[in-house]
Amino acid sequence: MMNEEISKQTIVDNEHLNLLSLFQLISGIFTLAYSVFMALYFGIITFAFIFGDRFDAAENPLNSNFPIEFRTVFISIMVICLTFAIALGIAKIFSSKFLKQRKNRTFSIVISCIECFSFPYGTLLGVLSIIVLNRGNVKNIYHNQE
Repeated sequence: MMNEEISKQTIVDNEHLNLLSLFQLISGIFTLAYSVFMALYFGIITFAFIFGDRFDAAENPLNSNFPIEFRTVFISIMVICLTFAIALGIAKIFSSKFLKQRKNRTFSIVISCIECFSFPYGTLLGVLSIIVLNRGNVKNIYHNQE
C-alpha cells in the first residue's frame, strides 16, 4: 500500500515537472519575443536621440535638444534592460530544459525566484515552481537522476 502511494505521488510529481517545463519554455519564448519588440522600441528612441537635432524644432515642437549626458545615461539603461531581458529569456529556456531532464534543481529554483517579479503570470509560475521543486519526492527524483 505504501509503495503504491509513493508510486502515485511520483507520477503526479513527474507530471507537474513536465507541465512546469512546458510553461517555462513558453514563458522564455514570450520573454525573448518581448525583447525583440523592446529592441525595436529602443532602436527608434536611440535614432531619435542621435538624429533628432537634425530636424527643425519649429516643425516639431516635441523635438528638444537633450544634453549628451542624458542621452548616454538613457541609452545605457536601455541596453542594460535589454540585456537582462534576453538573458532572462534564455535562462527560462534552459530552466525548461533542466526541468525536463530533472537536472540543476537549484538553477530552476533561482530562475523561479526571479520570475516572481514579473506579475501576474511570472509570479504564478514562479511560486508554483518553487512549491513543486521543494517537495521531498521531487528532491528524491532529482537526486536519483544525478
